[in-house]
Amino acid sequence: MITQEDIDKAREDFPDLYQDVYTYEDLRTSKLLKMDEEHWMSFYFPTYALLSLPIKLLLQVFQLNQSKAFVITNVIFNIFAVYYFFTVYKRKSGFFSASLWTLLLLANPILLYYRFISAECTLFSLMLMSMVLWSENKYKKSALLISVASTMNPTAMGVGIFLFIDYALSYLKDNKGNLFQKNNMLDMFKLICCYVPSLIPFFVNYHYLGVFYPSSNLATAEGLFTRFLAYIFDLNLGLASISILLILLFVASLIYSICKKEWKLFIQSGSVLFTILLFSITYHINSGMLNCARYVMWIFPAFIVVIANTMNLVFQKRKVIHHAILLLCIAFQCILLAYNGFYGPREFNKFSKLILNNYPSLYINVYPSTFNCRVNNIDGAYTIDDVVIYVNEKNGEVRKILYFNDERNYDSLLNKIGSSEDEDLSKLKEKIKSFDKRKFYYININKNAEVQYYLKD
Repeated sequence: MITQEDIDKAREDFPDLYQDVYTYEDLRTSKLLKMDEEHWMSFYFPTYALLSLPIKLLLQVFQLNQSKAFVITNVIFNIFAVYYFFTVYKRKSGFFSASLWTLLLLANPILLYYRFISAECTLFSLMLMSMVLWSENKYKKSALLISVASTMNPTAMGVGIFLFIDYALSYLKDNKGNLFQKNNMLDMFKLICCYVPSLIPFFVNYHYLGVFYPSSNLATAEGLFTRFLAYIFDLNLGLASISILLILLFVASLIYSICKKEWKLFIQSGSVLFTILLFSITYHINSGMLNCARYVMWIFPAFIVVIANTMNLVFQKRKVIHHAILLLCIAFQCILLAYNGFYGPREFNKFSKLILNNYPSLYINVYPSTFNCRVNNIDGAYTIDDVVIYVNEKNGEVRKILYFNDERNYDSLLNKIGSSEDEDLSKLKEKIKSFDKRKFYYININKNAEVQYYLKD
C-alpha cells in the first residue's frame, strides 16, 4: 500500500523524477490504483523496484543521486546475463562465435532502454538467463527465473509453460512413460514450486483489488492475430525493426527443428511465438516504447537463443559459414540501428520512411492503428474515424492511404486530395469501386506512378 508519506519520501529521494509531485493527483493515474482517499496501490507488482532497492540504498549511504539506481540496476542485470550467455556459448561453440553472438544480443535498442525506468532491461536479462539454463537442461533454475520475470509481466510465463512441457516430455522419454516413480514425482514437485513466485501478484491483486490483474481490461481477442504479426513484422515496433535477417533465421530454425525432429528446439521456438501471442492479447500496442515495442525488447533474447542453438547444431563443423552469417547479421543490425537513430512511438523510423517514400506497396503495415498513430502523431490512435494519409515530406506527394470503405470516408478522401493527372479523381474512384464495403484497405502510390496525388490546402 502507498500513502502520502511514500510520495513525500519519493520526492526527497528521487528529486530528478518527482520534484514536482506532491500528491496522488500529480501522478499519472496509470501508475497508482486508488484504494481510498489515503491509500493507493502500484499498477505494477513491485519486483523491479525491489531488485533496484539494494543499489538505491547503496547510493543513499554514499549520498549520491538515488535516481540513478534504476539505470545502474538495468546495466548490472544486463552485464551479468550477457556474461553468463557468453560463458555458456564459449564452451559450446568457441570464443569467437560466443563473442559474435554477444554482439548480436547488444546491437539493438536495449542500449536505449538502460535509461528507461521500467522493467524491460531486467526482463531482458531474466529471459536470456532462463532460456540459456533451459538449453542446458537446468529446468528448475530456468523456471525460477522465468517465474520471477512473470511477476513483472505475466505473459513471460508463455516460456515457462513450454519449458514445463519440454520437461514432462523428456521425463516421459527417459522413464519409458512412467512419471509416477517416487524420485520423478519429487523432482517434478520441486519444479512446480519454482513457478510459485509467478502466482504471487495474482493473489495480491485479488486480495486488494478484487481482480487477478489490473490491466485485464486491456485484453481483447479483436485484432489479436494482426497484433501478433505486427510484433514480428512491423518495421517500427516489431522484431523486424531490429533485424529482418533474424526473422528469416528464426523461421529456418523452426523448419529445421521439425524436419530433423529436434523437439526441444521446436518447443523453444514455440515458446517464443506463444509468448508473443500472449502479449498480443492487450490492445495497447502503440505506446510506451523506445524504438521497438517494450515487449519485443524482452522477448528478443529468447529469439536469439533459439537461433543460436540451431546454428550450433547445423554449423558445428562449418565455422566459416557460421561466422559469416553472424557477421552479416551484426553488420545489418548496426547499420539499421545507426541509420534509424532514436525515434518515438508516434513517428516512423528512417528506414520505414525510405520505403514509404519510394515503394510504399513494399511497406507492410499489419496493424491499422499503428499506421494511424505514426502518420497523425497521435498517442494510441486505436480509433480510426477518418482516412489516414501518409505524405512524402520532401515533395508533398501522397504515398500511402489507409481507407475504410464507407460513404463518409469516401467523401472525406475525395475532399482531402487532388491530382493534376487525375483532376476529377476518376482513376482513384475506379480503384475504390473494387473494394468491399466496410473494410480497411491500403492505397499505394509509388514514386514512379503515372498519376500522383497531393493533399489539398
